Amino acid sequence: MLDADASHCDGGEVSPRYALPSPHAALSLVLWSLDDGPCSPADLALLSPDERERQGRFVFERDRDRYAAGRIGLRRELGAYVGAPPDAMVFDYGPQGRPTLRGTPDVDFNLSHTGGIALLAILDGRTHRGRVGVDVESRRSRQGTLLSRSHLEDLAQVCFSPGERAALARATEPHDVFYRTWTRKEAVIKALGDGISYGLERFDVSDGPRAQVLRFDDPQEVPSTWSLWDLSTALPEWAGDVAAAVAHKALTTFNIVRK
Repeated sequence: MLDADASHCDGGEVSPRYALPSPHAALSLVLWSLDDGPCSPADLALLSPDERERQGRFVFERDRDRYAAGRIGLRRELGAYVGAPPDAMVFDYGPQGRPTLRGTPDVDFNLSHTGGIALLAILDGRTHRGRVGVDVESRRSRQGTLLSRSHLEDLAQVCFSPGERAALARATEPHDVFYRTWTRKEAVIKALGDGISYGLERFDVSDGPRAQVLRFDDPQEVPSTWSLWDLSTALPEWAGDVAAAVAHKALTTFNIVRK
């Protein structure tokens, strides 16, 4: 809930502080649809001025609707998590654009979306302080077709490590190997907070059913403890690939809610 006391940021802006309700799962994941139709005026009123401005930049109505549904869902879920109104959420952004929720040092979150779904991961830092990243990907292009093997290998040349490229080249199921590797790497760099500027080719993840961070080029640069999950089997209704990563702290369980 919102603390009655509030500190002030530079420029006199009030910075909220929240007292988190209890209990929460150490890691909570929420999946929702972005294609439930246009948002109502009441829902759109939850957006901040900068969110409304960004929504207006999208050329196509479907993209505007999906963006709004993603941000409104994010506000509702985080608001419910910290016990505050959705329109009270204030976001700050790091150098690489990674958002944090102002007033909640004990909460880390990450959002991913593809096509018509969004997936939010929330980490309760009171028991597991660290950073969380999540990625969800559709295996099909905008035209509804699977990418060719040569296309996958071209992408891997840019984004995968030498070992991962070799694994893809010898794979009998290249789409499985590519998307498992891709979502796991995306989840890891989103947890690191550096975005693709860190270099996707600078570390290796597993490509089998068991998700693991295998190695970093320079282990001194990154947390030594990682938890990484393949969530595709936990979300069987989603025909895609999903991964979540937590840096700094080992976790063995998580909670998933489908909206």
